[in-house]
Amino acid sequence: MCIRDSFRDLAMCVCRTFHGTLECIVLDTALQLQLQTTEELMEKLRMHKPILEGALYRLKMDALLREEQRDLMMAGGESNKTIKKTTSYWFCDWKMMFDKTNLRLVRMIRKTRAGVKPAETGYQCVQCDKQFGVIDEAELWQSDGTKRCPECGGEVEDVEQTKAVTAANSVDYEQLVKEIKPLMDQISEIQRRSTVAPLSALDIARESLSNDGVTRKDIIAVSYTHLTLPTKRIV
Repeated sequence: MCIRDSFRDLAMCVCRTFHGTLECIVLDTALQLQLQTTEELMEKLRMHKPILEGALYRLKMDALLREEQRDLMMAGGESNKTIKKTTSYWFCDWKMMFDKTNLRLVRMIRKTRAGVKPAETGYQCVQCDKQFGVIDEAELWQSDGTKRCPECGGEVEDVEQTKAVTAANSVDYEQLVKEIKPLMDQISEIQRRSTVAPLSALDIARESLSNDGVTRKDIIAVSYTHLTLPTKRIV
């Protein structure tokens, strides 16, 4: 598998995980083409402009696509005057997509993991929510064999009965890890190989850096064995 295919597969995996069918179709088409305008994507997909623009915006927010706007001078009108038209070009900035996806997964895992708290021990009043430790147990027992809150007289339950919330949080964390595991595996594989992000369609479309015909693509191709992505491995 070539380097570009690895990043493309990662982008599509992100889209399938966090977006719907519409966004997946738009992204798949955009990544197959070289630096396409909104109008060209509309023609290719035969999609209404508002629907396409909505999908492009959502993909842009997740860094799966990047927008480059250019002002083009065009002839138009009855007088054939030259008018300026702003055109949006769409492509994937592979490095930005990789880094933002990596950061997003790390934040998701940390946030969900923070909600998984260890089970507490002790007692809690169901009326005033006051909590008591095991050391306070003697004060809770009543002559009729029940446990009552010394503050409000409410019924006291073992905290063990409230572990359902902790268990639910644990299930959420495990479900999250299961859902994003394919993404984590792909990111880890790219990092393990110290792969450099390939040139974007915008980079490829730019002019040569010198009159010798040496392009950025040629330079990056030589640099693949010397450069690494400045990203951290998910642990």
